[in-house]
Amino acid sequence: MPLQKAASTCKRRKVAVPAAYDLAPDMYRISTESLYGSIWSRPGLELRYRAIATLTVAAIQLTAQVQSHIRNALNVGITPEEIIEILMMVAFYGGIPAAYSALAVTKEVLEERGMHVTLPETFDASLETRPGLDMKSRIVCALAALVVRGQYDVSVRRMIEGALRFGLTRTEIMEIGMQLAFYVGVLPARAFMHIANTVFRSPEFSQAESRRL
Repeated sequence: MPLQKAASTCKRRKVAVPAAYDLAPDMYRISTESLYGSIWSRPGLELRYRAIATLTVAAIQLTAQVQSHIRNALNVGITPEEIIEILMMVAFYGGIPAAYSALAVTKEVLEERGMHVTLPETFDASLETRPGLDMKSRIVCALAALVVRGQYDVSVRRMIEGALRFGLTRTEIMEIGMQLAFYVGVLPARAFMHIANTVFRSPEFSQAESRRL
């Protein structure tokens, strides 16, 4: 099962940050039980999008666990090409150094698995979106990047409005905040979820919800 593969990768994180686990031996058990026992298995958001959101955050934060999240993404069925596209988006939200750093780690993980991937040059300024990653995945990536900021910013509101207009559900948007609370902290995640709730209550979207009911 994809979730079991993700959980097994999580277990390897102990190698990535041994000093932390030595200092707080209960942290590994608590974080694993909370994340893979509860959060990652929650309904309302597909595992694919949970992996995309988490990888985006890890790359922007330049964490040592980017490697684990790249492995997780591969394990749940995200392709190398899609991972590369996600990290190219990271450049616009977290900066080019973060994107290049995560891409370098991606190359190591792919080579470790005997996978040699290089995207062709497809840049075309006339295209509205790049190929290689569907629009919903791009929106999830953008929302995750904004959760990291944890600011009451109009750009966050506009992105949430755009996500709803594209077709993401309220539940999916809130689950992105829930998912990332364990990776960015409760306060930034709660700020994002508060903004989302104000958008949901706005005339445009509250009326749309009433019509569906």
